[in-house]
Amino acid sequence: MNNCIFIGRLTADPDIRISDSNGGKKTIARFFLAVDRDRSRSRKAEGHGRQENDDTDYPRFVAFDHTAELVDGYLRKGSLVAVQSEFNSGSYVGRDGKRHYTAEFIVYKMKFLSPKGAGSVPSNNSLAPNMGNTEANEAMGMNMEEFEGQLSFR
Repeated sequence: MNNCIFIGRLTADPDIRISDSNGGKKTIARFFLAVDRDRSRSRKAEGHGRQENDDTDYPRFVAFDHTAELVDGYLRKGSLVAVQSEFNSGSYVGRDGKRHYTAEFIVYKMKFLSPKGAGSVPSNNSLAPNMGNTEANEAMGMNMEEFEGQLSFR
């Protein structure tokens, strides 16, 4: 199963492009999310404290067609969003003759957690972009205990 769920804030306005594909127009949206890591469990087990410099990841996302149009219409830098996606990796040979590797998440479901046009500065009582955040999970309709209980590798 290739299913990844993230809650985070856009690091910049999404990059929207229109391409011609088989005689039709195809909308493509690319963006990065700032996603906080929940290290509390692993750090407690290892006996380590919090390290400020490695608590956030910035995965790259790509949305197509109607989903890309929603990204274009509703998301801006700082928007809080829950994204359900699948991981996709690949490679290509660049103009320099070297092989380059790519890794991105293909978006197939989103939940907007910020009002349309919300600014880039989160308030102190806003939802933290962290899967351990109960308010954010409830906003997405998730119960983490139930979700974790369904995982086959536990």
